[in-house]
Amino acid sequence: MDTRQRTFSSLESLSSCNILIVDIGDVLLSWSLGQNSVSPKIIKEMRSSSLWNDFERGRISQQKCYEMLGSRFDILATDIARTFSEARTTVRIETQLFHYIRALKDKQGLAVYAMSNISREDYNYIRALNIDWDVFDGIFTSFSAGLRKPDLSFFHKVISETGINPPKAVFVDDKLDNVIVAQSTGMRGIVFHDPNQIIRAITNLVCDPVERARRFLRQNVGLHHSVTSTGVIIHENFAQYLILDLTGDKSLIKVWEKRDFLNFFKEKAQMTTETFPADLDTTAIRWSTEKNVSLTDLDFIMDEMLQYCNDDGIIQVYFDHERVRVDPIVCVNVLAFFYMHGRGEELRSTLAWVVSVLTTRAFLDGTRYYKSADAFLYFFSRLLSFGDTTRRLYRKYASLLSERLRERIGSQGDSLELGMRILACASVHIIDTLDTERLRERQNLDGSWEDGWIYRFVQTGIYIGNKGLTTAFAMRAIETASLYRGKPILIPPS
Repeated sequence: MDTRQRTFSSLESLSSCNILIVDIGDVLLSWSLGQNSVSPKIIKEMRSSSLWNDFERGRISQQKCYEMLGSRFDILATDIARTFSEARTTVRIETQLFHYIRALKDKQGLAVYAMSNISREDYNYIRALNIDWDVFDGIFTSFSAGLRKPDLSFFHKVISETGINPPKAVFVDDKLDNVIVAQSTGMRGIVFHDPNQIIRAITNLVCDPVERARRFLRQNVGLHHSVTSTGVIIHENFAQYLILDLTGDKSLIKVWEKRDFLNFFKEKAQMTTETFPADLDTTAIRWSTEKNVSLTDLDFIMDEMLQYCNDDGIIQVYFDHERVRVDPIVCVNVLAFFYMHGRGEELRSTLAWVVSVLTTRAFLDGTRYYKSADAFLYFFSRLLSFGDTTRRLYRKYASLLSERLRERIGSQGDSLELGMRILACASVHIIDTLDTERLRERQNLDGSWEDGWIYRFVQTGIYIGNKGLTTAFAMRAIETASLYRGKPILIPPS
């Protein structure tokens, strides 16, 4: 194997940010014009003019600015002054945001700075408002700096005077132009739309995503039910054992354990035929996660599984000779179970077929029961990583898997698909930074991820997802990616 070495220093971005730089006007404070002598359209043109820019830089006085604007727009300076004076009285404080920043600062030790395009007169006015100004470690104003956003020199001044490390800083502003320049210095930028959006975005950059996800899973023990795309709760075993496989924490799940051969459904079947047989997929995942099971018991289960191959020698989905169904992912999961216990060679035809599925990209539209191409790649990576104690399969097929995964990086996907993709990539030493960043951005405030459909009812096309399972995949993916941060890793040959 080619052992080319590479260090992914860019993965520093996975670590939590600890600095917040936030705009004041139209973010922490908002205001309105109302019915005034000067129309909102003209006011907007005035505030976009070079004269106003000079006023905010402290180069001309307020009176001079109003007089020159009046001359340019043919409006009395007194009308302009009255319009802006009345606008000041409408200033509204975004109390929710201030409280959030204060709580974050107290809990996380966050350094908080304000960076605002504002005149001396307007700044003096807002300083008299009942605001928690002590939340700021520093306030940078355009009039005192003689610079304004989006001047690159203004950002350099803030960086120099605070001594911050830009990749550790989150910059929030309502103007895209300002955010772009902040990002060009290495900061993480967020364009402000509303308080709830910004609170979620800052939380996902500042707070530990893995700890938040773990807290969510623990707070919802026994409640990680699956739900269909039509809103029906499905009580099933497969997702529960997969959560256990990802977390190693059996206390998180509720399962039906009294059978050797497991049914997908916990008790009675839902949204399908009334009589529903046990399946090899759920059984394989269950016994792959169980510890301290005798080899005699496992051999009994595998012997029974071998009775359910089709005429091509490929393992079937169900313990039912009347339901002859084949699914590549089910095959991969059964293979992993067999290889874990030294009996993989008994399923040569099944292995040959799933390798051909990988080779020909026959998985791109998902499989019979699984929605996603990323699901096939993840479970195949699981086979190579955990199912073969001799690593023979890994040595033989890791390069092919690596090639297919590179083709997927950056493609569309819900949170479940991204989590699967990131973990599959990591199994062959590819660090998918792009999709990891996308995944982090999608975390909910409660620590969960919820967008993700894993399997489907074939007859109806209805999808099934599980918020707990999606969260477990996302948590494991981000945690795994962060383990490689700044470390040399081996890249399999293309």
